[in-house]
Amino acid sequence: MRKLVASTLVVLLAFAAQAVAQSTSSSRQSQSNQTSDQPGVGGVGNSTTGDTATSPASESTGSSATQATRRNSLGAGTQSANAQSSALEQHIATCLALGNEEEVAMAQFAQQRATNPEVKQFAQEMIRQHEQAIQQMQQAMPQLASMNLKLTSSASGQSGAASSRTGAESTGNATAEADRSTATGETASSTTSTAGNQRGAAAGGGQHQMVEFARTAKQNCLRLSEQSLGKKQGAEFDKAYIGQQIVAHTSMLAELQAAQQFASGSQLQPLIQQGTQMTEQHLAHAQSIMQQLEAAGGQGGSPARAGAPARSR
Repeated sequence: MRKLVASTLVVLLAFAAQAVAQSTSSSRQSQSNQTSDQPGVGGVGNSTTGDTATSPASESTGSSATQATRRNSLGAGTQSANAQSSALEQHIATCLALGNEEEVAMAQFAQQRATNPEVKQFAQEMIRQHEQAIQQMQQAMPQLASMNLKLTSSASGQSGAASSRTGAESTGNATAEADRSTATGETASSTTSTAGNQRGAAAGGGQHQMVEFARTAKQNCLRLSEQSLGKKQGAEFDKAYIGQQIVAHTSMLAELQAAQQFASGSQLQPLIQQGTQMTEQHLAHAQSIMQQLEAAGGQGGSPARAGAPARSR
């Protein structure tokens, strides 16, 4: 009986061990299947690894795009800097041309009213040399010729308002032509082209306003100077005109010195140097004439002493 019971227990234990082994195997298989369904493990893991392997190409593409963006940004910055430099030099050239125009108009006014022969000769010299300077500037920078920068003296019998309107129309036409040229220019990128045209149109409008502002200011200065000098006659007018010329040429000399510092164009620098030499000569000449006029005024300051004998000595 004992042997039978023992045999039975052995059999039961064997079945139990077999059941436990089967249960463990099933559990491991279930865990393996669950693990294979998770991302990054098994077959899916291989797919993830493949995705990771393609990331260098994506990074390379992104890097190329970033470099292209940087190149475009640098190119746009260079174009903007060049445009600003060109606009500055255009403004400098316009101011210098207007200064010459003002001298011509003022000398035309003085020629009709001056009584001293040397003052009249000085005015004639101002007309001749400043007109030559204007022609030289227009030859070096043809865009100046397309702008009507001519100022109107009351000696010419024309109204300043009419001349101002003519100047606005002429400058507007030149600006419109520049805008059309900018709009038709070819660029490497359509986006860059569109942005460039928009900037060009805005710059063209701003340049037109700057030119008109500078021209109007010079025309007003000429008008006010003529009104002040027109109240004087004879020797008093001569001294007043020469005094105005000393101030005007001092101011022009200061503008030329500033222009020499800021202008970088090869076309403008020689004109600035020539203008500086001419202005220094005119300033010295005007100062010399003023000394003579003051000396003559001192000798003939009293009506009783004024006359040819005093001046003949």
